[in-house]
Amino acid sequence: MQNSRGSQRKAEWMNRSAEMDKRSESRIDVAFDIRVTPLDHQMVSTDFSFTARLLNYSATGACIQHRELIVEPFVQIEWQAKHKVHKGIVRLKWCRATGNKCYLTGGRVVSMESFEIPEELCM
Repeated sequence: MQNSRGSQRKAEWMNRSAEMDKRSESRIDVAFDIRVTPLDHQMVSTDFSFTARLLNYSATGACIQHRELIVEPFVQIEWQAKHKVHKGIVRLKWCRATGNKCYLTGGRVVSMESFEIPEELCM
Protein backbone atom coordinates (compact mmCIF):
# COMPACT_ATOMS: atom_id res chain seq x y z
CA MET A 1 0.00 0.00 0.00
CA GLN A 2 1.35 3.42 -0.90
CA ASN A 3 0.91 6.34 1.45
CA SER A 4 0.82 10.08 0.80
CA ARG A 5 4.60 10.16 1.24
CA GLY A 6 4.91 8.01 -1.89
CA SER A 7 6.62 4.95 -0.44
CA GLN A 8 5.48 1.36 -0.17
CA ARG A 9 4.84 0.79 3.53
CA LYS A 10 3.50 -2.08 5.60
CA ALA A 11 2.14 -2.10 9.15
CA GLU A 12 3.91 -5.17 10.52
CA TRP A 13 2.48 -4.60 14.01
CA MET A 14 -0.97 -5.53 12.59
CA ASN A 15 -0.01 -9.22 12.62
CA ARG A 16 -0.81 -9.45 16.33
CA SER A 17 -4.24 -10.38 17.61
CA ALA A 18 -6.19 -7.51 19.16
CA GLU A 19 -8.55 -9.87 21.01
CA MET A 20 -6.23 -10.16 24.03
CA ASP A 21 -5.98 -6.38 24.39
CA LYS A 22 -9.61 -5.31 24.81
CA ARG A 23 -10.06 -2.58 27.42
CA SER A 24 -11.80 -3.57 30.63
CA GLU A 25 -12.25 0.07 31.71
CA SER A 26 -15.14 2.24 30.62
CA ARG A 27 -14.27 4.43 27.68
CA ILE A 28 -14.92 8.14 27.69
CA ASP A 29 -16.28 9.36 24.38
CA VAL A 30 -14.56 12.55 23.24
CA ALA A 31 -14.08 14.28 19.92
CA PHE A 32 -11.22 16.73 19.74
CA ASP A 33 -8.12 17.26 17.64
CA ILE A 34 -4.75 15.94 18.74
CA ARG A 35 -1.24 15.91 17.31
CA VAL A 36 0.01 12.43 16.34
CA THR A 37 3.66 11.54 15.81
CA PRO A 38 4.47 7.97 14.69
CA LEU A 39 7.32 6.26 16.61
CA ASP A 40 9.38 3.23 15.62
CA HIS A 41 10.27 0.25 17.87
CA GLN A 42 13.01 2.29 19.57
CA MET A 43 10.49 5.14 20.26
CA VAL A 44 12.25 7.34 17.72
CA SER A 45 10.09 9.86 15.87
CA THR A 46 9.68 9.52 12.14
CA ASP A 47 9.91 13.35 11.86
CA PHE A 48 6.38 13.30 10.49
CA SER A 49 3.37 14.34 12.54
CA PHE A 50 -0.21 15.17 11.67
CA THR A 51 -3.51 16.24 13.15
CA ALA A 52 -6.01 13.53 14.04
CA ARG A 53 -9.13 13.23 16.19
CA LEU A 54 -9.23 11.45 19.54
CA LEU A 55 -12.58 9.62 19.65
CA ASN A 56 -12.41 7.80 22.97
CA TYR A 57 -10.01 6.90 25.72
CA SER A 58 -9.69 5.11 29.03
CA ALA A 59 -6.86 4.80 31.52
CA THR A 60 -5.26 2.16 29.31
CA GLY A 61 -6.53 2.68 25.77
CA ALA A 62 -7.22 5.21 23.03
CA CYS A 63 -8.94 5.33 19.65
CA ILE A 64 -8.04 7.91 17.01
CA GLN A 65 -9.50 8.84 13.63
CA HIS A 66 -6.96 9.93 11.02
CA ARG A 67 -6.26 10.33 7.30
CA GLU A 68 -2.58 9.33 7.22
CA LEU A 69 -1.53 5.69 7.08
CA ILE A 70 0.38 4.71 10.24
CA VAL A 71 2.72 1.73 9.88
CA GLU A 72 4.88 2.40 12.93
CA PRO A 73 4.05 0.35 16.06
CA PHE A 74 3.72 3.35 18.44
CA VAL A 75 2.43 6.91 18.31
CA GLN A 76 2.84 9.90 20.55
CA ILE A 77 -0.42 11.78 21.02
CA GLU A 78 -0.52 15.36 22.30
CA TRP A 79 -3.20 17.94 23.08
CA GLN A 80 -3.83 20.99 25.24
CA ALA A 81 -6.71 21.37 27.70
CA LYS A 82 -7.34 23.29 30.93
CA HIS A 83 -3.96 25.05 30.93
CA LYS A 84 -2.08 21.77 30.49
CA VAL A 85 -0.27 19.94 27.69
CA HIS A 86 -1.05 16.22 27.72
CA LYS A 87 1.32 13.75 26.04
CA GLY A 88 0.90 10.01 25.78
CA ILE A 89 2.47 7.04 24.07
CA VAL A 90 0.12 4.48 22.52
CA ARG A 91 1.19 1.01 21.36
CA LEU A 92 -1.00 0.39 18.33
CA LYS A 93 -3.07 -2.80 18.23
CA TRP A 94 -5.65 -2.45 15.48
CA CYS A 95 -6.61 -0.35 12.48
CA ARG A 96 -9.72 -0.20 10.30
CA ALA A 97 -10.16 1.65 7.03
CA THR A 98 -13.51 3.45 7.18
CA GLY A 99 -13.31 5.16 3.81
CA ASN A 100 -10.89 6.62 1.30
CA LYS A 101 -7.89 7.80 3.37
CA CYS A 102 -9.92 7.56 6.58
CA TYR A 103 -8.81 5.22 9.37
CA LEU A 104 -9.70 4.31 12.94
CA THR A 105 -6.72 3.08 14.93
CA GLY A 106 -6.52 2.06 18.56
CA GLY A 107 -4.15 0.67 21.07
CA ARG A 108 -2.85 0.45 24.59
CA VAL A 109 -1.72 3.62 26.41
CA VAL A 110 1.75 2.83 27.77
CA SER A 111 2.52 6.25 29.25
CA MET A 112 0.77 9.58 29.88
CA GLU A 113 2.16 12.88 31.18
CA SER A 114 0.65 16.31 31.76
CA PHE A 115 2.49 19.61 32.05
CA GLU A 116 1.21 22.97 33.28
CA ILE A 117 1.26 25.76 30.74
CA PRO A 118 2.63 28.98 32.29
CA GLU A 119 -0.18 31.49 32.89
CA GLU A 120 1.39 34.08 30.57
CA LEU A 121 1.22 31.61 27.65
CA CYS A 122 -2.44 30.71 28.19
CA MET A 123 -5.00 32.42 25.99
